[in-house]
Amino acid sequence: MDNKSVLYQLMDTRMGEALHKITKEDTAFMQTKEKADEYAAKLASLNLPEETMRLIDQYVNERSANWVRYGELAYMLGFSDCKELLLGSCHIPEMKDED
Repeated sequence: MDNKSVLYQLMDTRMGEALHKITKEDTAFMQTKEKADEYAAKLASLNLPEETMRLIDQYVNERSANWVRYGELAYMLGFSDCKELLLGSCHIPEMKDED
């Protein structure tokens, strides 16, 4: 998707301050964050060699970046679907009866 498109710019704006405010108020998000903090403390207490810690950090960062991008793509797809529905240009295949 063109990163200069209106949709991309909207996503960039909304996934900043607005999303930060929502996540601070979301119980499930905050519980997951607290759990991650607990695991980080346990990992730090293992006193692993610096090279091992760096490898773990790189792995976690890449996995996180992958999921962040997944969320961005899902947001853009959902927004595009809504736009198409509102404009009447969305072609949804008919549901078949399973009888």
